[in-house]
Amino acid sequence: MPHLAAVAATVWARRAVVLQYRRWRAPEEIERRVEPYGLVLKAGRWYLVAGGPSGIRTYRVDQILEIRPLEEEFVIPDGFDLAGYWNGYLADFRARLHTAEALVRLTPEGAHRLGVTPTGTGWTPACPSSRSTTPTESSCGWAPMSRSWHRPNYATASPRRHET
Repeated sequence: MPHLAAVAATVWARRAVVLQYRRWRAPEEIERRVEPYGLVLKAGRWYLVAGGPSGIRTYRVDQILEIRPLEEEFVIPDGFDLAGYWNGYLADFRARLHTAEALVRLTPEGAHRLGVTPTGTGWTPACPSSRSTTPTESSCGWAPMSRSWHRPNYATASPRRHET
């Protein structure tokens, strides 16, 4: 992580910075002037908590493309609590997670490979020449199973992944 030491130095010195940052939505690369309040290590990833014109934001340090320290000093607002902010940020993040649900039909072999037991009325004899196109029917050796994921790409990348 090439910028972690520079970010930590600006947090310690209470110096404003200009960040070139890569985010997940367009425009993907942005430039922001921020005041670094603190660093948080969560699940092996470093996050910068910083104040700016639009309030306090969280930035993944590994998504910082460039950091330019400024001579400008700042004071962290009275009453700011990094741990309290982080707990609120995580609660808000979890509340905003998109949950996707898919109804899929599995063959007995497919269910075995995924390590699941489909619910419903059970399996019917295989009849590959006349598979039903209605996903709620249990027919021709297929059985319905409903799964939920917090992110739709998890459904296609890893159907086994259970999220809580």
